[in-house]
Amino acid sequence: MHSPPDQPSCLTRRVRDEVMRFYACRAYLDVRGRLKADRLSQHQIINFVGVDRILGYLLPVGLNLTKFNLRLRSSSQVVAWGLARSGLGMMIMPDRITTKFPEFVPVLSEIEPFRIPTWLVANSELRTGSRIWPVFDHLAYGLSPMGPREMSAP
Repeated sequence: MHSPPDQPSCLTRRVRDEVMRFYACRAYLDVRGRLKADRLSQHQIINFVGVDRILGYLLPVGLNLTKFNLRLRSSSQVVAWGLARSGLGMMIMPDRITTKFPEFVPVLSEIEPFRIPTWLVANSELRTGSRIWPVFDHLAYGLSPMGPREMSAP
């Protein structure tokens, strides 16, 4: 979850701030050339959240984008990532994942990275199950930056 829950009875723990930025596959850059923020409107951004939602993040940063730039969309991050990996567009992706895949390179370095808080959330009934607390703590540790490394390249 990327925002704190609004139900006060939920158990929450902020586990990390996800650092995300624009990435493109080398195949996309070979065809389209190097990217500049002032020419971003000429490029395709692969989206895995709603178009209006992502525009809500990107327009306040001063990026000149429309829905036309966000035509490629999948509700699955894995599918969206596969589209970007195939060279069909660029995508906002977490640094911790793209460092494992050398075919992705950061683009638009003039744009500050996005920092997205990540929360672990559990039902309030967890408070009564003392045997479940260690599981919650273990999940929080595993999701934290100090926890186990998340992915390896296929």
